[in-house]
Amino acid sequence: MAVEGTDRAFLTVLKSFPIFSILGEEQLREMAETSKVSNFGRDQTIIRQGDASTSFYVVLKGLVEVRFDGAPMARLGPGQFFGETALVSGSVRPASVVAIRRSACLVLSGSELRSYPAIVIKLLEETNRRNRAIAMQAELPAESTKPLPPIVDSAIAFKYEKTRVLFDSLVKFFTEDYMVKRLFLDQAGWRTVGELSTATKIPHATLYGTHGNYGPPLSELISRGLIETRVFSGQRGRGGEVLRARIAYDKEPVKRYVDKVVLKRKSDSV
Repeated sequence: MAVEGTDRAFLTVLKSFPIFSILGEEQLREMAETSKVSNFGRDQTIIRQGDASTSFYVVLKGLVEVRFDGAPMARLGPGQFFGETALVSGSVRPASVVAIRRSACLVLSGSELRSYPAIVIKLLEETNRRNRAIAMQAELPAESTKPLPPIVDSAIAFKYEKTRVLFDSLVKFFTEDYMVKRLFLDQAGWRTVGELSTATKIPHATLYGTHGNYGPPLSELISRGLIETRVFSGQRGRGGEVLRARIAYDKEPVKRYVDKVVLKRKSDSV
């Protein structure tokens, strides 16, 4: 059923959860009105391993258990979330989640969730941290936990050609801003998904993918930590905020890649 946006008690509950604490009341009310609450009985499967990932869940009450190949991996209570693959990629569910008590969850689609860039960043950070911990414990094959390919001659290998094109475009934007326009490091290289789509000729729908997910090029760069994201306020977008991305220049493999590009440009101009 839809959540009544005028229910102040419900808004207070949402605000108490760390993941939503950064939202203002207007944004919380908007989320409450566009989301839905689903109830689950004891032992009811909420998501099944191998199914398509299209929704994101936050536990409102009760207790759920994450299971990989039937083996218990973690238990999540009120304020904790699952199903974040709906945000990061279009992959299938890596694990099942089962209610072990009568539970209620707030449910958002990936596209609805991405309307709140500040939450997106918190989710990506927490997801990467949690996936690494789970993978180390269970040797679970998660894309976000794979190490970077070996660096050969300062090159970075990519799974998809469009990922290379997208990354090279971000490198170009960064070097132009930082080394040509002389912007401060903190200001250099930030671009919106729309700007990246225009620059690379990669369709906007390909960068975002289906069901509100990030498409393969963006997903690969985010999961491998090759780019960083930030919410800029006072911009056109939902709530006056817009999400921008740039290369993670503080990462040594990325810095070596950029240095090689700059050296090549200098040698070509001689």
